[in-house]
Amino acid sequence: MEKKVKILVVDDEENVLDFLKEVVESQGYSFLSARSGREAMDKIKEARPNLVLLDVVMPGIDGLEVLRLIREEDKGLPVVMLTAYGTSERIKEAMGLNISGFIPKGASVKEAVSKIKTVLNVSLK
Repeated sequence: MEKKVKILVVDDEENVLDFLKEVVESQGYSFLSARSGREAMDKIKEARPNLVLLDVVMPGIDGLEVLRLIREEDKGLPVVMLTAYGTSERIKEAMGLNISGFIPKGASVKEAVSKIKTVLNVSLK
């Protein structure tokens, strides 16, 4: 039996989690969520997701700091940043930490699915 792909979505906004849960599950993937950086790190250790969709701006530990922590644990885990605030400085910083791409908040279902599938196709080979 094929192992189900697990996608962890890290965001403090309920509507973003709801939207991405629908997107992830519509493709037959397993949806996990975390509302904070600390919760995300716990879930990554416990569940070993195949992909992390990570919000850039969150209270407490922000997405870039979470990304740094993820890279200390797992250099190869695909991470796609979610952002409504895509400043070039943050994008450059995230790219320096080996992200797999960005999904702008407000993206269509088609855009989100396309990015997720592209990243998974590369990482699952």
